[in-house]
Amino acid sequence: AASGSTKLVYGLTNGQDRQKIVDQFREAGILDQVTIVSASVTDKDEVAQAAEAIAVAATACAIGEAYALSEGEDALVMIDNIDQFKVLWDATTRVLIDIYGVDAVVQEDQNGAASSEMRAFYSSLIQRSAKYKKSRGD
Repeated sequence: AASGSTKLVYGLTNGQDRQKIVDQFREAGILDQVTIVSASVTDKDEVAQAAEAIAVAATACAIGEAYALSEGEDALVMIDNIDQFKVLWDATTRVLIDIYGVDAVVQEDQNGAASSEMRAFYSSLIQRSAKYKKSRGD
């Protein structure tokens, strides 16, 4: 990294834990080196919480990419919990069944099995990890 240190971006998908996480980083002496992206603390239904958690994860990844691409820094992105991806997957599958009918939705999705579509959905977060090399232009 240009500055000799790695930037840490922490995606906090549960806003209720915000103070606890901030205190842990402070006690470790690294709070000023961490960018925290946090979900809100307000009460929402389960699907809204899941959508916000996924937005938090995507934002944390985008910030990490910005450190790497714009500033030439190494960045480590940590997401505290990706369980909300499954919650949102299930909710969108239910909506698709309601709109298009059972026959239009993959049978495995209805039974909760991991289909190739679900793996692609999860990998949208994981595949964002990369190493950027200035000499290659990426």
